[in-house]
Amino acid sequence: MRVLIVGGLGYIGSELIERYKTLGSDIQVDILDKRFVPSIVLGLPANFRFVQGDMRDNSKIGPLLEKNPNIVYLLAAEVHAESSVNRERAIWENNFEGMVKVIEKCSPGTRLVYASTGNVFGGLSEGEKHMDLTEEDRPRPTYPYAESKLCLLYTSDAAD
Repeated sequence: MRVLIVGGLGYIGSELIERYKTLGSDIQVDILDKRFVPSIVLGLPANFRFVQGDMRDNSKIGPLLEKNPNIVYLLAAEVHAESSVNRERAIWENNFEGMVKVIEKCSPGTRLVYASTGNVFGGLSEGEKHMDLTEEDRPRPTYPYAESKLCLLYTSDAAD
């Protein structure tokens, strides 16, 4: 099995790495991230490969997708929701347009796992529930960060 974790050195990605480490050397794991985190990268086993780069850079993402991973985790994102109002274009270019390009380059049958954000529920008023939100709750994004994550979620649903 081959796995690609796009945005693999963040909060969720680093946990995935730890879990995949326990599954043995039969699984090949590629990790793409703009950042370099020595404490994670230097501890990777031989069946893991780290590539530092942006998912929008075809010279980085292209060769990883040409390996036809069975699963692609879509975790990369420009974050910091509150300040995203000052970086709206960059947020949309990365979190939406960049992800769509990765999805379009995946082979048919590739399993895509997309992590959105609780920020899509950011518009809850006082008195509304803030815990145990589900897919049944109405999203109310208040920042470009959350809007871009929600929009990709609905776009990827439509592609299924």
